[in-house]
Amino acid sequence: MKILLLNDRYPPNYESSVANITKNLADAYAQKGHTVSVITSHRKDVSKDIVRTGNVISLPIDYAPSLRHYKSLKQSTVSNMLKQEMQNIQPDIVHAHNLHMYLTYDALCIARTFTDKVCITMHDTMSFNYGRLMTHRYLASAGVDTQVTPLDHIGQVGLQWNPFRNRLIRRILQKTHRK
Repeated sequence: MKILLLNDRYPPNYESSVANITKNLADAYAQKGHTVSVITSHRKDVSKDIVRTGNVISLPIDYAPSLRHYKSLKQSTVSNMLKQEMQNIQPDIVHAHNLHMYLTYDALCIARTFTDKVCITMHDTMSFNYGRLMTHRYLASAGVDTQVTPLDHIGQVGLQWNPFRNRLIRRILQKTHRK
């Protein structure tokens, strides 16, 4: 089976807990006999070109981090690179991890055009919140009440708040949900 893993960052260029989880999954899938590919990203100061190292494809994606809550939804240049790479890979399964920075949530829509087996593991709250979930309501509820309001978002990121972001992420998740 051809398995494609997606994560914004990947070792050895970028270390993080999610990057390491993705790497461990890639290794475990390969040990089970699957053909594994990984698409990740790098900043353009590393290279302005797509970097291919073994089964890892790293796309050059760069923008001001203050635009993250807009750019993480969809970028035409990123989407075009993803379409081309997925066309070459022809995955049977796409397992995405944190896409809330560079690879964009549109990667899920693109993956769905190649396979109906698309899943995402969300390792944090960034798909519905703008950072760590630390509202007074959440903390007072001992972690039960995860509801956040526009005022909570504005309090977290100020002018970087994108009022359409969560609605668009939800729509993408609904669109790519297997029926």
